[in-house]
Amino acid sequence: MTNINSLIKCTWPQLSAISILHVSMATTAERRSSLDISDLKTLHMEGSQQTLIGYELSPIPTMSLALQVAQLENMENDSTLPVGTENPLKKSVTLDLEAATDLPNGNDKLEKMTSKISIVSQAAPDGGYGWFVVLAAFLVNFYVWGVSYGWGIYQGLYLNDVYKGQTSTLKIAFIGTSANAVLTSLGLFLTPIINRIGYRGTMAIGTILAPLGLVLASFSTELWHLYITQGILFGIGGAFVFSPSIALPSQWFDKHRGLATGMSVCGSGVGGLALTPLVQFLIENVGYRATLRYMAIIGVVILGIATFLAKPRWALKVGNDGKMFDKSLLSKQLWIMLFFGFTVTFGYLVPYFLMPSYAISIGLSPATGAVVVGVMSGFNAAARIGLGYTADRFGRVNTMFVCTLLAGLACLLLWTFANNLGVLMAFAVVYGGSGGGFISLFPVVTADVVGVKNLSNVLGAVYASNVFGNLLGTPLAGAIYDAAGGSYIPAMIFSGGMSVIAAISMAYLKYLRGGGNFWKMV
Repeated sequence: MTNINSLIKCTWPQLSAISILHVSMATTAERRSSLDISDLKTLHMEGSQQTLIGYELSPIPTMSLALQVAQLENMENDSTLPVGTENPLKKSVTLDLEAATDLPNGNDKLEKMTSKISIVSQAAPDGGYGWFVVLAAFLVNFYVWGVSYGWGIYQGLYLNDVYKGQTSTLKIAFIGTSANAVLTSLGLFLTPIINRIGYRGTMAIGTILAPLGLVLASFSTELWHLYITQGILFGIGGAFVFSPSIALPSQWFDKHRGLATGMSVCGSGVGGLALTPLVQFLIENVGYRATLRYMAIIGVVILGIATFLAKPRWALKVGNDGKMFDKSLLSKQLWIMLFFGFTVTFGYLVPYFLMPSYAISIGLSPATGAVVVGVMSGFNAAARIGLGYTADRFGRVNTMFVCTLLAGLACLLLWTFANNLGVLMAFAVVYGGSGGGFISLFPVVTADVVGVKNLSNVLGAVYASNVFGNLLGTPLAGAIYDAAGGSYIPAMIFSGGMSVIAAISMAYLKYLRGGGNFWKMV
């Protein structure tokens, strides 16, 4: 008989016993209809096949062992507790399941039961090696998104110099947005690959492909070469490192999951702060072709270290046996998450991509424009750690709603009036501190909606909902800019308006998660 290793985290401390039928004692062949908690702590059957099963303290009707464990497996995890509440009970017991194979109901056969139980390990350590996993995810975000945030530098160069007169703002923007779209959307299709070759194996492929895209871009002679190399190939490589790494911190953290995830994804802001001015400096001193090659070398080193440090807490497959997506997980709340992901990204990257050219339009230098982007990225990084802590303390959905709404209002009320460096810097601070908040909160809010054991699979679908916004958002803003005769105001309104729409959908999720009470901390 196959062993099952399953930990179901405790959620309700009220019950003092769990009803379990048909549990056999190997030494006495005794059958008992229920086991007290004290029995569960000490139960041990020598000389028999044993299976480790975690349990939740939740009222359960008396039923067969198979159906009971299946019900336990499908119950909510720690997210059902009030925010900030630490689970008082996280235990595991040893039970003999031999008798489960001869239950009277054929539907309760052990074979059917085992197919429904996810294989996971014990309670998250909330530290230890998990901090190295956080560092690995940080490094991936630092490089992949740091390079993406610096696309505006290349865009201005290609548009006004290298390919001057051969393209438009709308067309050239598709190079950067195609990279971002592939980077986020490909995660849905990587689940079977991760299950086949592991997290590190998948990340190793990306460590090669992402820098290779930049190297090949440095040899481009036609605009379409950049679409394939700096756009699609870099995006594919980025997806192979980003998608596996972003799911790992949640495996190692429970109570401080929001903080750990925030520290992981803040790497993107730090990367933008560090790499955007570096790209501008290198282009001015060694040219854009050499700059692309230097950035590829940096990528091999950083992503190589991240791949080495990345380590899953669960050695076996989790969830749905490698399916790309389990449709049974779809719910109204998950649909809201998908709609939010679809809308929020239409406006998110517009300030990053348009800022270098906008800064020039109000009389600032290209270097100053790069600094403004760097400031946005820096505050983006700092805010993601702060938002992770805030989410754990005051509610994850609450935090997602507030930061998304603030980002939209910053575009509508600050950027539209930023006619000098002072106001522009104020916008950079506010938008940088709020605009990317959803990226750090995606994993933790999704874990609340579907349960942490389903996170790796569902998170790919949630990030895939970003594909249209990442691909079309900035080009649409560029088209709006061109149609407005070179005025940035309509593009700014478009960016802020999409964020406000996303915030409204998150407000609805907040209402549902609060059981109809909008002001509840969720």
